[in-house]
Amino acid sequence: MNQTAEEPIGRRHFMERAILSIFGAIGVMLTPPILGYILSPVFRIREDLSQSTRWAPVAPVSEMETVGDLPRTFDVPYRVKEGWRVRETSRQVYAVRKGGELALFSTFCTHLGCPTAWDDAKRMVICPCHGGLYNNFGEVIGGPPPRNLASLEYKVENGVVYLKDPANVYEVGWKDPRKRA
Repeated sequence: MNQTAEEPIGRRHFMERAILSIFGAIGVMLTPPILGYILSPVFRIREDLSQSTRWAPVAPVSEMETVGDLPRTFDVPYRVKEGWRVRETSRQVYAVRKGGELALFSTFCTHLGCPTAWDDAKRMVICPCHGGLYNNFGEVIGGPPPRNLASLEYKVENGVVYLKDPANVYEVGWKDPRKRA
């Protein structure tokens, strides 16, 4: 004879089912973050490939024509995304005429990335942190810097000079010493 009535569930079976249900719920909740962590390099590569080169306006060509063989600083405004927030910021670049050609170079010392300044009295670019000295074309003339100030890529379009990737503080050609390899 078949009994259709269910037998009462004992405490042991109840606890087994309750614990398995709790562990199952925890597993379901942890699966998306774990998969996101494992697959994030794939999405990061796709994101890097989708970003195009950013160009920021420096100054009109007419203003750049007044630049001589002494460095002149220009503020380059650009936007930077920090998490969900986008903020306006700027960085300075040096502009100089070298052999009649316009050259833009970084204001950050190649020794440890300190900001530099043009000294009119000494007629050289000086890094106040460790005494790095550069001539008016950004070439090392003294101190600990291992190489010249980084040359920056620019283009002229519609009568305006644009700087490539202004958010790239540590330009290609030297390694950020604060980041370990």
